[in-house]
Amino acid sequence: MQPYSLNELNLVIPELWDKPWDEYIENSEGIEREFIVVQSTYARALRQIADKPVTPEKLAWLSLWSRMFGALTGARGATMWKSRFAVSVMERVAVEAFLHLEAVMLPAMENAESLDEHAWASVRARLRGYLAWCIYGDEVLYKQLLDDRILEAAFDPKPERALIEELGSSANAWESLTGTAFEVLSDQEAFHDRENAKKQLTSDMTRATKWLSDPRLRPWIDKLRLLKRESEGRGAVPLFSHFDLPASVSGFLRKRGSSIKYITYLKGSGFIHGSSLEASMLVGDSMIAPDFANLGRGFETATNTTLSECRLAILLLQVLSTHIASGDSAH
Repeated sequence: MQPYSLNELNLVIPELWDKPWDEYIENSEGIEREFIVVQSTYARALRQIADKPVTPEKLAWLSLWSRMFGALTGARGATMWKSRFAVSVMERVAVEAFLHLEAVMLPAMENAESLDEHAWASVRARLRGYLAWCIYGDEVLYKQLLDDRILEAAFDPKPERALIEELGSSANAWESLTGTAFEVLSDQEAFHDRENAKKQLTSDMTRATKWLSDPRLRPWIDKLRLLKRESEGRGAVPLFSHFDLPASVSGFLRKRGSSIKYITYLKGSGFIHGSSLEASMLVGDSMIAPDFANLGRGFETATNTTLSECRLAILLLQVLSTHIASGDSAH
C-alpha cells in the first residue's frame, strides 16, 4: 500500500486538556507542583491547535511541542529520586529543542517592535523548513539501516549459536541472570526476519521520501541536499545552517547574546555520551561518590533550567499557534 501524503494524514491529538489539572495542582506541592503547573499549560495549548487542518506548519509545531513536553515530563519523573543525571539529560534535551524553536521564531523575535505579516510568513516558512529537516533526517537514517551489511550483521544467527555453545551447561543460568531467552534460529528463519525488517524499513523510507516530495517542503529539501553535498557528507546538516544562521550551537548562541547557555549545552554532552566522570559521579577535592539521590551537585540548577526553558517555550508556542495558517499553507 502506498503511504499517505501529508494532506491525507489522520492526525490524532490526545485530549490532555480534559485532565483534572486544577485537582493535580491542588494535591501537589513544592517542585512537583511547579512541574504540573507548566504541564497543564502545555496540555491546554494543544486545544488551541487541535481543530486546525493538518499542514506542515502544524506538524512542525507539534514536533516542537512534543520535544519540550517530553523533556518536561521526564524531568518531573527524575525529581522523584532527585537524580541529577536524569534531570541533566532532560535539561540538555530542553535546551536544544528550545534553540530550534528560537531559530524558527527568529524573524518575529528580531522584529518584535514592528511585527508585520511578512515576519510571520517567514516564521511559517521556517516551520516548513524545520519539518523538512526532521523528515530528511528520518530518510537518511532509514537509508543507513537498509545497508545490507548492517542488516546481515543484525540478523546473523551465528554469534548467538556460538555463545550458546561456549556457555554449554551454563546457558540456563545466563538466561536467568540476564532475563533474556536464547532463540536458536535456523538460517532460513534468520533470513525471513531480515527480509521482514528490510520490508518495514523500506516502507518507512518510502513514506519519508513521499512526504519530502510535498511541494510545500520541496524548496527546503532541495536546499538541504545542496548543503549536504557542499559539506561533502560530513555529518548531518545543522538546522541553523538550513536557516542561513551561524552553523554551530556556539555561533547561534553568540548571535542571540546567550553564550552562557553553551556551558549547559556542553556539560549536557557528558551526560548523554558518557564522556565525563563528573556527569556520573559526585567529585570533590577530597572525596568521590556515586551521583545518587540528593548527593549530586547541580540537581537544583538543572531542574530550574529545564523548567525555565519549558516555560519560555510554551509562551512562544502559544503565540506561534495563533499564526499557523488555518488552511493550505503557501508553497
